[in-house]
Amino acid sequence: MKSKNILRIALIIFLLVTFIWAGDIQVIAHRGFSGIAPENTMAAFQAAADLGVGFELDVTLSSDSEVVIIHDDTVDRTTDGSGEIGDLSLAEIKLLDAGSWFGEEFAGERIPTLREVLERFGGLVPIDIEIKDRTPHEPLADAVVAEIERAGLVDQVFVTAFNPYMLVRLQEKNPDIRRGMLTGTFKDEDLSLFEKVVLRRLLFRGKVKPAIIAE
Repeated sequence: MKSKNILRIALIIFLLVTFIWAGDIQVIAHRGFSGIAPENTMAAFQAAADLGVGFELDVTLSSDSEVVIIHDDTVDRTTDGSGEIGDLSLAEIKLLDAGSWFGEEFAGERIPTLREVLERFGGLVPIDIEIKDRTPHEPLADAVVAEIERAGLVDQVFVTAFNPYMLVRLQEKNPDIRRGMLTGTFKDEDLSLFEKVVLRRLLFRGKVKPAIIAE
């Protein structure tokens, strides 16, 4: 058990994502403090917030167009259920246990909605909302914008995506929402595409080293 906890702590060190914004460095816990609590749950987000650290979360849509927080396309890996997240209604999703797979002390954790997280943590710590790629992209992007505006957090959260067209849609719906492009590679010919989403800074995760953060 001790070695398992050590491994979890080691993993969270590697899963910390650093964003540079307006000259500041913010440390963001990947899927919440997912080294000590089940990823993308209220428990993981609370653990990060208790340390005064912001967190990243992943969003997608349920079958009834509710913005829910989960990384995978299916619920198989992180709940006691099975199936595509997009085939399940919010009511069905809320019946799933999203904590027991990680540890019995987390039994009963549920998949949260973006609204629940913004209501609980909005304005307390930085929140990075990563929009998962899906087709068509407009419904998810529009729903995320609506939730951010509803919570009154347009100037307090930021949204990231691997799909540049998600970011273009965000810019069209509300240009005041801060946006970040995620990419594992960069080629000169991609620059015009990145410029379309108003890219000002590009940070490669592989270049983020402890010494850089320490500076």
